[in-house]
Amino acid sequence: MLVRDVLALGNKRLAEAGIESSKYDAEELYCFMNGLERGRLFMEWAREVDDKSIEEYFNVLDVRAGGRPLQYITGHQEFMGFDFKVNESVLIPRQDTEVLVSEALAIIEKDKKIKKIMDLCTGSGAIGISVAKLAGGTSVTATDISTEALAVAECNAKTLGAKVNFAQGDLFEAVKKRFGKATFDMIISNPPYIRSDVIGTLMTEVKDHEPRLALDGGDDGLDFYRRIIEEAPMHLNEGGWLLFEIGHDQAEDLAEIAAAVKTTEKKARKKSGAEELSVYEPAKIVKDLAGLDRVVILKKRV
Repeated sequence: MLVRDVLALGNKRLAEAGIESSKYDAEELYCFMNGLERGRLFMEWAREVDDKSIEEYFNVLDVRAGGRPLQYITGHQEFMGFDFKVNESVLIPRQDTEVLVSEALAIIEKDKKIKKIMDLCTGSGAIGISVAKLAGGTSVTATDISTEALAVAECNAKTLGAKVNFAQGDLFEAVKKRFGKATFDMIISNPPYIRSDVIGTLMTEVKDHEPRLALDGGDDGLDFYRRIIEEAPMHLNEGGWLLFEIGHDQAEDLAEIAAAVKTTEKKARKKSGAEELSVYEPAKIVKDLAGLDRVVILKKRV
């Protein structure tokens, strides 16, 4: 059987299993199984494939048809132009999250005072490593509660040649435990933000394979945002930035949570003339390519 015929059957197999990206996935898995670069696949169309290779290919197709994400089968996902290793200890980096990184990079480009950056809930390290690679002159610290996730992130940093300081622990406790008292010019986070009761309704690829620890944001999906927004002022320098990825319907909630955190800084209150003042300036909301709210940007008042 020729390669093109094998791929046609692979596409059919995945399509029948309800995989929307059946053609793409069939081709990616063939390349993965045969050590081919995708760009060279068209050169293989007329090549004969032996029966053993066909059998092995369809065994892998069956795994994909059963709902295991393509990226967990191949062990890789591209993000911000970099190739990241992934496994079921970490979330698969999404294109939507590139909006968060792009916004962070744009702020860093404008605010030359930003030198120390923290990536909370780093997972595969995609956010922190991308910033470290693309924002020269900065120092990045990345944390996660999962030791398994940190092992993946550290591997990615080494492979990509990114200098990132890693610390294991629950949110800011990781930094306290590893570095003692430390403050940052920018904190970036893509924390768990899906409501607990919604997780069971998600696609099989997500609910049955991606780590629940990295998905579950509590009853209303806002548990981690509350904790980070309330604790971040102690870890942000004056004028420091706090950036989040959010669910499409969470922007107003985050803005309200941030507005309720009052500053204890006399200088900020005196400057505004207000008795009570939020520690953060009004939130900025950024949309993704689909026009949905995707990023919330907060800035600590000076």
